[in-house]
Amino acid sequence: MAKAPECCDCIQLGIETWRPVKGKRKKRCVTHTRAKAKADYERNRDKARERNFGLTPERHKKLLQVQGGLCALCGPETGRNGSTKALATDHDHRCCPGRKSCGNCVRGALCSDCNRMLGRVNDSIEFARRLLDYLIDPPYQKILRGEL
Repeated sequence: MAKAPECCDCIQLGIETWRPVKGKRKKRCVTHTRAKAKADYERNRDKARERNFGLTPERHKKLLQVQGGLCALCGPETGRNGSTKALATDHDHRCCPGRKSCGNCVRGALCSDCNRMLGRVNDSIEFARRLLDYLIDPPYQKILRGEL
């Protein structure tokens, strides 16, 4: 006769196969331990996002849907070496300096590379314009054309 399941989630779901279990208070098999850890992680991220940015899980889901689940700046790029990390919530630091936001100045979701780059340019529109001018028409190209 086969052993009865000991995993609290397996018993609840009616899974009759025996799997090794771990845990002192609630025994769970490896599959359900991983599923619970992932759900706990997501729930904690949702709470932190709501606490820091006033962004409910539903609004965050809508934001990612609008962006196609991709970084708002680099789009299909996924960072160095093709890594796929969760996107960071970006907000306007001129409105709310620091890590917390009022919720009205959230701009979008960015990959960590784009979020760091944006932080380095200090949310300065004037700097961004100079950066674009530099990339479009660098000074040395002006020298080559005889303009300088």
